[in-house]
Amino acid sequence: MSVFVRAIPYNYYALLTIVMMVSMVLMKEEFGAMGVHESNALKGDLFTTAARPYASGEGDGPVNPRGKVMDLLIPIISLVICCVIGMIYTGGFFSGTDFVTAFSQSDASVGLVLGSFFGLVITILLYMVRRVLSFRDCMACIPEGFKSMVPAILILTPILLPIVTAVGMNPIHFGIMMVVNLAIGFVTPPIGVNLFVASSLTDIPIMRISKHAMPMIGYFLVALLLITFIPAISLALI
Repeated sequence: MSVFVRAIPYNYYALLTIVMMVSMVLMKEEFGAMGVHESNALKGDLFTTAARPYASGEGDGPVNPRGKVMDLLIPIISLVICCVIGMIYTGGFFSGTDFVTAFSQSDASVGLVLGSFFGLVITILLYMVRRVLSFRDCMACIPEGFKSMVPAILILTPILLPIVTAVGMNPIHFGIMMVVNLAIGFVTPPIGVNLFVASSLTDIPIMRISKHAMPMIGYFLVALLLITFIPAISLALI
């Protein structure tokens, strides 16, 4: 209970959000982009705004027919491999240290940055060679990715980290659990960002992708439970 009471100041943002949403519902007031869409909907226009000047939800943009499922799998596999190589590199694997020792004494902050960088390079080269995305489009996706993930981390971490630290939870365990939670959110219908990315690359409707994603989300949740309740999975090499 004392931990909960001390954590209340960190929850002001979340509490204010709830209060604001309830107040807007009761007072029937809208503002900003939400107000624009509400006004348009009352006039029978569900899609048109100043930034989206078309009268229907169709034709969100050209779809590249070259996109295939492997264009989603290869970047993920490359990222995992590059991050593992980056970790063991910082641990001295290429200087003669065995794999397990190199992984356990690696510098994660450096290894993951190196792995992410080379994974990004491989992805950009893959898309350019296959003509799925141009170099300019690839560069435009980078800030969009930051805008999708960083706000959640910046908002949730200051709220949750003091709580988990107070109850004795390892911050590394918490960080892995939090990132996995966010990753699941990115593929969860109806607004998972990665669903829209997959749809644009493969020319498959989002609803169809969402239907086939549901079993995978179930597997993700099982993995999340294992990560949450078996700390050794995250901390075995520390």
